[in-house]
Amino acid sequence: LLEGLLLAARTALQGAGRLVEANLNHLLRFGITRRIMAHAARLDVSSYEDAQLHERIQRISDETPWRVQQVLGAIFNAAGEAMALLAVLVIIGRLGGWYVALLLGATLPALLIGWREGGMVYTWQKAWGKWYRYVDYFRHVVLLPQFIMELRLFRLAPHFIARFWDSARTFMRAYFWFEVRRQRLYAVKTLLPDLGYLCGVGALARGVVRGAVTVGDAVMFVGAFKAAQGSLGTIVEALGELYESSLFITDLETFLQLSPRLASPPGARVLRPQEPLTVEFRRVRFRYAADAPDVLRDVSVTLRPGQRVALVGENGAGKTTLIKLLLRFYDPSAGQILINGTDLREIDLASYYTNIGMIFQEPMRHEARVREQIGYGDLAALDDMARIRYAAQLGGADAFIDKLPGGFEAHLGMWELEEHTQKLSGGQWQRLALARAMMPRASLI
Repeated sequence: LLEGLLLAARTALQGAGRLVEANLNHLLRFGITRRIMAHAARLDVSSYEDAQLHERIQRISDETPWRVQQVLGAIFNAAGEAMALLAVLVIIGRLGGWYVALLLGATLPALLIGWREGGMVYTWQKAWGKWYRYVDYFRHVVLLPQFIMELRLFRLAPHFIARFWDSARTFMRAYFWFEVRRQRLYAVKTLLPDLGYLCGVGALARGVVRGAVTVGDAVMFVGAFKAAQGSLGTIVEALGELYESSLFITDLETFLQLSPRLASPPGARVLRPQEPLTVEFRRVRFRYAADAPDVLRDVSVTLRPGQRVALVGENGAGKTTLIKLLLRFYDPSAGQILINGTDLREIDLASYYTNIGMIFQEPMRHEARVREQIGYGDLAALDDMARIRYAAQLGGADAFIDKLPGGFEAHLGMWELEEHTQKLSGGQWQRLALARAMMPRASLI
């Protein structure tokens, strides 16, 4: 009766585990990914130029969601098998406590080996995961449409295919030898319980020959011992998965503890919408790293409302860097940037950005309708068609928009998320980006 109750409890727990796994699959995957995205969006722009941090973001995005789900599945599996284990331990215990000790003694080393295996998996994936991403990168270069024209013109496809295969072979060789080490551990982990089982059977056979143990008890022991080993094996595997997944989840916890350095301080000055801005660079010096050379040195200039200023210089002269400092994507290494007499570090960034219109060298090509492509310049006016039409006119995009099927409702993009997605030329995308920059009621464009 006790065994029957425990087996029923195991079945219930396993069913509950499958139910939870089925229902939480997408919730965990998308929910954790959303949290990663939200935190990454708060980090400084400079964070995205840090190769190690970018590698960490990629790793936790790939690994953490399904690892959390694996943790839940492992907990339910371990709990269910624990119920079954209790049932057969009662039977084995009737033959003598040393049989239980033999069972546990042969299994606990397997648990330690499982933990070591989990650590190996984490360390290997952390070290070699980037090679898998190399492989994926070269695959994308050859297959994605935005690269196809240069690939054809410069006959680069064979070169990138060769680099894809070289990277893949490097990854496969490393993975092969990793699996060799892992399978050695697996062999030891498997043989230890089998050795314990054989010792138990040998002791029983000796007891049967001497008449100390009945044949019925021996048969019962063999079945119970095998069942207990199966349950213990499942528990050991589950605990190994828990340990392995916890290492990956620790990466997520470490990532979520990162804080942006370039945040607005408490009591920062809030700028009014369309407030005329006077920008002053006062002896600004900047370098990207402490051991790197200066990109800007002793820059002093004042930009007043209504002025039109062009920055002219050779590649690497610091033009883009100066704009990054103006947008406070970085802080100066020395000197000050003053906005209406206030250090930019003391300005509320949200109110500052509402006063800025900007078009980048490589503007984003959103998968969205034309009106959204422009309206993204000011989310508060995303549905204000009058402003969107006016911004399109200022950006010189209205002429080709009127010729598109659907006009401002036409869907654009490379991914074709909707039917009848329209394609634009590079110049037309630039015009849309310029119209988007006209959306904010900006003082500085």
